[in-house]
Amino acid sequence: MMVLHPRTARVLVRRVFLTEEPYTWWADLVWWMRRVVPGRVVVLAAGDRASVGLRHARVLFQHLGSVSIPFLGYDTSWSWAFVKGGRTIYETVVRGPLMSHVSAHISYANETDYLTNLNRTAAMGTRKYARASGSQHP
Repeated sequence: MMVLHPRTARVLVRRVFLTEEPYTWWADLVWWMRRVVPGRVVVLAAGDRASVGLRHARVLFQHLGSVSIPFLGYDTSWSWAFVKGGRTIYETVVRGPLMSHVSAHISYANETDYLTNLNRTAAMGTRKYARASGSQHP
C-alpha cells in the first residue's frame, strides 16, 4: 500500500502487508486504510496468493469503490489506484500463472473539474493570506 499526497505526489505512507500468510495481516491493512485521510491517492497491489488473503479487507475495498475485488481468486494479481472518498484512477486484474486473462477497469478523473477546484482553493488561500498580512492584492 502506498498513500500519496494528491498535489505533490509525495509518498506519505508505504506499507507491505503479507496477506499470503495465514495470519491477520488483512486486519492490519484495514486498520491502516481506515486512517487514510479522504482526498489522498491510494495505490494497492496484491499478487498470486496474496489476493486470497485479503479476506475481510475485501468488504472495505468494495465499499471504497473497487469493482474487481469480489471476484479475486487464487492465483490472481490485482492492482488498484484510487482517491479515498473519490474516484478510481485505475484497477487491473490478471488471472493465472500465464497471465492468460487480463481485465482492466479505467476511470479518468475529470481534469477540468479538478483544475477548477484546485484554482478555487488556491485563490481562497491567497485571499486569506492577503487579509492576514494586510496586503492590498486580491
